[in-house]
Amino acid sequence: MIENIMSPASKDNRSFVGCIEVRPLDGCQLAPQEYAGAAVRCYIHALSLEEAMIRMNEGLAEEFMELVKIDFFVDEESVEWENPDDPTGIKLSDEARATGDVIFGEFRGWGHDEAE
Repeated sequence: MIENIMSPASKDNRSFVGCIEVRPLDGCQLAPQEYAGAAVRCYIHALSLEEAMIRMNEGLAEEFMELVKIDFFVDEESVEWENPDDPTGIKLSDEARATGDVIFGEFRGWGHDEAE
């Protein structure tokens, strides 16, 4: 969890969700010697897509991770989900909305000798 550093949790903010691929750096909880990369969803409550992207990158830097690829990064209200009642996604999105923090879901990592 990354603290909100730009805008407070506000009813004017929108909820964004991204599915991203990251690479762990020295100091990361995912040991870079063990993990070549990981996929994760992140949830951010922000005024704009631009602010959400900035906060995501700052959050990754604080966690010692490098952004490799963005599979998607969207306003939650603008998409139709394959599983809209997923309790994990709802919980993480609600946490981002309530706290104003960048919230990462479960990291699904792979080793250096595994296919992504």
